[in-house]
Amino acid sequence: MIYLSVPSTAARNANTISVLDLATASITAQFAASEPDVLAISDDSQYLYAGIDGSASVQRFILPGLQPDISIPLGADPFFGPYYALDLQVAPGAPHTTAVSLGGSDVIPRAIGGIAIFDDATARPTKAAGFGPSGETYDGIVWGSSAAALFAFDNEDDSLAFYVLSVDSAGVTLTHDYPNAFSRLGRSIHYDPGTGFVYGDDGSILNPANGQSLGTFALRAGSGPMVPDSALNTAFFDTSSYTSGSPLLESFDMTTLSPITSIPLTELAGNPQRMIRWGSNGLAICDDNGRINLIGGNFVH
Repeated sequence: MIYLSVPSTAARNANTISVLDLATASITAQFAASEPDVLAISDDSQYLYAGIDGSASVQRFILPGLQPDISIPLGADPFFGPYYALDLQVAPGAPHTTAVSLGGSDVIPRAIGGIAIFDDATARPTKAAGFGPSGETYDGIVWGSSAAALFAFDNEDDSLAFYVLSVDSAGVTLTHDYPNAFSRLGRSIHYDPGTGFVYGDDGSILNPANGQSLGTFALRAGSGPMVPDSALNTAFFDTSSYTSGSPLLESFDMTTLSPITSIPLTELAGNPQRMIRWGSNGLAICDDNGRINLIGGNFVH
């Protein structure tokens, strides 16, 4: 199954969590509330968490039936109003614990609320402060190999920073700020537990233990959504937005960083927004025209 958040502007299944059954190519929809946004699934497949922008909250659903469970209010900034979940991640091995990067609407930078850790609907007391005098801008977050380490990145200003944060029973604290870790804005990061490294959509590879660069994938067409898969020893990049001909999907060896192959994506209807792995040999790409594009076969192996 692939779970999709569908906004109010959609022509079909608006304001729902829609479920794409890959075996049958059928879609079912569960009403979610006003403006569902970022999604995260616990690693035991017990819960799906959804940022609900319209109510400044996170709604938890019980899987597989998407039964509504608890609602987590996110609070508000005293000047800029309600927070929404700019990013949302469930802790590894801890399905009741989430990290939320708190964003604001109609404000730049958006990441003004910092990062909060919730156990069910209860916030831990210590929060990593948002944009301020020291300039931390936590636009996106990923957990490390345990619920004690969290990584974040700056996607809005010129610092292009990579952040390492520690998490304990009191909350979350910034421990290291590594500026200029990435080459461009507008991208995401991904942690691979098999290698223990962090991978950027711009092709960068970082060691979170010391913030050092471990190299860069030589993308032929610029950066784009990527997904690392150490089980296949392959990193996949969709560089459709930056290709001056046919949209392109590229793969690389994660050990040598050498290119493996590439294929054109002639059916892609818009710019890629996010890419995930599914099954033994599948990729799914969400584009900015609201389409889910499925790729399978020998390219993913």
